[in-house]
Amino acid sequence: MSLGTTEDDSGTEIHLPCDIDWEMLDKLKFFFLGANLFSGVFGMLYPIMVLKTRKQVLVKYMPCLKLMGRGFYKGFGTSLMEAKAANIVNLAAGLSAAMVAQMVWTPIDVVSLYCEP
Repeated sequence: MSLGTTEDDSGTEIHLPCDIDWEMLDKLKFFFLGANLFSGVFGMLYPIMVLKTRKQVLVKYMPCLKLMGRGFYKGFGTSLMEAKAANIVNLAAGLSAAMVAQMVWTPIDVVSLYCEP
């Protein structure tokens, strides 16, 4: 079976999408949308995570409806900012590691290039 054409009598062709390379991607749009979509999904799932956590730490049984009467989004902003702060810390760590690696490996590559027998 070929993906180039369909098997019905209409004769229409299936056009597969081309590969998208990193250079073709609008990086500003990609990172902006990624951060906003993550925040949106996190915001929708946050009440469920709070309810689950409260149920897990209770010593005695309490119905879910009673637990739902309490504020779900208390601490949501702090939680969201912690995720962003962690991303900034990870970005700084990766950037500094890459810079140190380049400071070590680039001179070694240059010297090895000119010192070959």
